[in-house]
Amino acid sequence: MHKLEFCQNFIFLKKKPISFAGRPYLLAPYNSQARRLVIRASRQVEKSTFLVNTIVYTAVQRPETRILFVCPRQEQARVFARSRLLNTIMESPIIRRHLLGKGRQKPQVTHLRFLNGSEVYIRAAYHSGDAVRGIDADMLLIDEFQDVADGDLPVLEETLSHSAYRRVILTGTPKSIDNHLEGVFSKSTACEWRVPCPNCAQEPVLDDRCLGPTGVMHSDCTEEAILDDPYFEPTGVTFPDGTQEVILNDRFPGQTGATCPNCQASLNPQAGHWVARHPGAVWGEGYWINHLMVPWVNHSELLEHQQTYDPALFKNECLGMPTVLGDHLVTRAEVEACCGSNAMIQQIGQIPPGAHNCLVAGIDWGGGGVSRTVLVLGYMRDDDCFVVLRLERFPAREEPNQVLAAVAQRCRQFGVRALAADGGGNGSVYNSLLLDQLPQLAILFAMLYSAADHPPQVYRGRLSNWTIARTPSLGAVFSRVKKHKIEFPRLQECGSFLDEIYCETAEYDDHNRSIKYLHPETQPDDTLHAVNYAAVLGRRVLDRSFRFQGNQ
Repeated sequence: MHKLEFCQNFIFLKKKPISFAGRPYLLAPYNSQARRLVIRASRQVEKSTFLVNTIVYTAVQRPETRILFVCPRQEQARVFARSRLLNTIMESPIIRRHLLGKGRQKPQVTHLRFLNGSEVYIRAAYHSGDAVRGIDADMLLIDEFQDVADGDLPVLEETLSHSAYRRVILTGTPKSIDNHLEGVFSKSTACEWRVPCPNCAQEPVLDDRCLGPTGVMHSDCTEEAILDDPYFEPTGVTFPDGTQEVILNDRFPGQTGATCPNCQASLNPQAGHWVARHPGAVWGEGYWINHLMVPWVNHSELLEHQQTYDPALFKNECLGMPTVLGDHLVTRAEVEACCGSNAMIQQIGQIPPGAHNCLVAGIDWGGGGVSRTVLVLGYMRDDDCFVVLRLERFPAREEPNQVLAAVAQRCRQFGVRALAADGGGNGSVYNSLLLDQLPQLAILFAMLYSAADHPPQVYRGRLSNWTIARTPSLGAVFSRVKKHKIEFPRLQECGSFLDEIYCETAEYDDHNRSIKYLHPETQPDDTLHAVNYAAVLGRRVLDRSFRFQGNQ
């Protein structure tokens, strides 16, 4: 029996069976079988209910399972155990008898032992993970993960080292984009709730761009269903004759102000579906839930919060979005608007006619076991638009020789004759080795960032050093995005690469009196630099009619 079905049949809340009416977005997280799961969410969107239900379901379905629940502070742990977990068990008759027997005595708060041998440990880990040392667990659940001691996830996961089950679930509300919750979410599938627009057929993500001026009804939330919903606490008036009237009007739950950012048509969040931003992620599954999705949020209050909350607080608490220090150079919407309808090329025959002789490649070398190598293939059109034909990553965990061989094979496959690659760090070694594997490569520019541009200088044979001004050259990429002078493959294939472009922020450096481009530690920007190198080379090829003969 899946978790969602189990909850609907056996879990009670406020003396009524728990209801998932108007919550289609919960089906995937509840039924997820991923070993690792992260939920990045706003406040008050049933994160704790999800964790409680997961603990109860696992304890019942897997006898003798050891479950470790961790949150930042001890008081939070006690409230969770007493007010949420134990209350749910005590209010659900069949579960109570199965786990606690016929007695009404509540078990110890920090270590719950059940009749079927399952156990639940409740711990706090604000300053460190020392409180969990010595515990052997099969499942680890961490609430408010953004406030748990940074860097302690590996320590907490060690409690699962002897288990064959080894399930990890993380939930929390983001703060800054540098927070470790955001770091984990960016490594997951990062699923977003996309809602089809009935007017323009776009599928926007429910974020701050979708905050419309008026509310629309969730189609699955009838008045009867809402009044029966145990989550809903209606306001009302009592008349002198004793009759009562429930007041819904502007307090009506299920009201949202989601509108399409493209055409301003009203959206129905109930019609949405999950789309993975990083479908190839190996870390695990991730889901983003916010107030625009839930059926009980009052739209007028949401707009009021937008006006009265600190902007960073509103994004964190209501939209479940991280905030950044500094200003974004380009927005996510601007980068996504540069995506065309073409898929990434898979073979040389898919290169557009006339582009073979001006095809270039850009490489940002990875290294250090963390940073990934990114390869960009593209060409500069005559209208000064740089067209990206293919984006590809090579994992940091691979051996350097394997990465070199893979990059060389891709360049041979598509007949690349000119290449611009990161010349610093590992590039000082990799570029020469790559040239040895590509005898047909006409030239390789080792790209070096500096405060000013310098013309390319031949270093050795087909290898030249080319120094470019970092801030102006990156600024040119952002300018291309804003002017639609860069074209990426279709969004569904390159979404995670685009994250590495719009993540960049600008801060003023008082000491040097200049602008610095920065990116969060939790979000790499390798794609930005690979695109920059390729675009700079593409411009040189176009300006100088620099064509290579013999390409087919």
